[in-house]
Order: sequence, then C-alpha cells, then structure tokens
Amino acid sequence: MSDKPMHPNSLANLRPFPRGVSGNPRGKSASVPSITRELLKLLAEPHIIEALTRAVVKRAANGDMRALSMIWDRTDGMLQQRVEVTQAMTYAELMMDVVRNDPELSAEVRARQLQIEQQEADARAAGPTADPAG
Repeated sequence: MSDKPMHPNSLANLRPFPRGVSGNPRGKSASVPSITRELLKLLAEPHIIEALTRAVVKRAANGDMRALSMIWDRTDGMLQQRVEVTQAMTYAELMMDVVRNDPELSAEVRARQLQIEQQEADARAAGPTADPAG
C-alpha cells in the first residue's frame, strides 16, 4: 500500500453492485491482445507447423528423450499403464498412502498437523471468546 494519505471522499462513492448486475457489463475490450488468439493464428499456418515438426524431430534425432517421447506418444499413442486394484480405497486412504510413501511430503503434512494442534491448544488455553453478536 501507499504511504500517501487518503482523501476523505475517496471511499464515498464505493458501493457493492446490486445482485445480478455485472461490474463490467460490456465485457473485455476486443482490442485487448490475446496470446492464445495469436498462437492459434500462427499455428494455422502450414509452414509454422512444418517448422515445429522438423524442430521436434531434429531434437529427438539428437537424443532429446522428451522430444522422442512426444513423437512416440503422438504417433503410436501413449503407453497404457496397468493399475491393479486389490481393495477399494477411499480418497483419504489413498492420500495417506501417498503421504506415507513420500518422506518429504510426510514431513510437511506432520508439521502442518502439529501446527493445527498447537493452534487448537492455544485457543483452548485462551478460554471462551466473547460472542460478537451478544
């Protein structure tokens, strides 16, 4: 924020929009450039597609495994991965299994759990808070 003092009338005209009324009824200006729109225009040109294809093939030929993998995935299709389900797991059980098998993630989760427990203990120690509506 700025250290400049605020004029007393600065907030006078600020009111929330009524329900169902847009704050920008005309929408985004068409003159605003879009990266996606420009990329799609470029990719519609055959010589650009050819140049990109040649670049990927050249990188693959020079040993770039990501480029080679991209070519294989788009020509032969991605390899199917077999997943064997031996028992039904809930999402929570699955996430806990992932956390248990990743020491770094496990440490992060445990640290967050301890932080939450400490916050709860602090709140209990502080006693009941006054009811603001009361």
